[in-house]
Amino acid sequence: MAYSNPHHLFNRMNHLMNRFFRIPALALPAAALLVAVACGGDDALTPSRSLGAGLITCEQLHAASYQYGVQVDLDVGPLPTIEPKPTGVGPSPFHFTTIVDNGRVQNGGRIAASIHNTDGGNRADYEAIQWDDDTAYLKLTTEEPWQEADTSTRPIPFPYWPKGLCDALGPDIDTTTLGTPVIEDVRGATSEKYEINDLSSEFFRRAPDFGGGSDAAGLIEVIDGAIWISERGRYPTKFEITGTGQYGSGQLFTVTIVYEVWDMGADIKIEQPPLSTQAG
Repeated sequence: MAYSNPHHLFNRMNHLMNRFFRIPALALPAAALLVAVACGGDDALTPSRSLGAGLITCEQLHAASYQYGVQVDLDVGPLPTIEPKPTGVGPSPFHFTTIVDNGRVQNGGRIAASIHNTDGGNRADYEAIQWDDDTAYLKLTTEEPWQEADTSTRPIPFPYWPKGLCDALGPDIDTTTLGTPVIEDVRGATSEKYEINDLSSEFFRRAPDFGGGSDAAGLIEVIDGAIWISERGRYPTKFEITGTGQYGSGQLFTVTIVYEVWDMGADIKIEQPPLSTQAG
């Protein structure tokens, strides 16, 4: 079912973000945008500096144009039935899924996507465009027109930017320690797939959608999954990671993230949407 009022989505997301994750800062560094203008085509795939053995880069995600998709699942399990029962506390069980599709990034800065959220019994979908540092456009339902929003002081819920996720995971990845890769195609990009097993990680502390004060950062210290690294450019074309922690109540808290980028360096243009002409 849909929320009776789509604006309730923001209240629901803000409540969850206060504890489990947080809205990323949307300020787009002017210097980064200036550099990004010149980055396209083959240049978008080539890092500006040489990389050490086993290292990856997120530079292209900050400067190039590309498409992306992300799915994030947050799950808090039930109280365990073991005896003696743990004496700590935890939140009520829940499952919350965010799917970001039709994601497009222009020159590393301007970004547009459709965001779908569900807590199992309710769902809410919206479209968003972050036009520049101070301006965004929102479409909360298929019936409502696009609306302009001032984001200079209050960012919109625009979760899971690829560059933020990549920056958070990158420092943990040394492919020389991950074994022999398997070569796979990820939407046209030849990529090396590495398995991630029991990897000590500060991903959730670094990720702007979670951060040091979140339950994910406080409870999850190890991740598992896989990462695909482009043979050309050494950026992650895809990753699937899962981290699990435990509350004092014994409840398990699990976060699973599936991330994918493609068409790196493509000629992507994000257009200003048609706005309502009705007086507010």
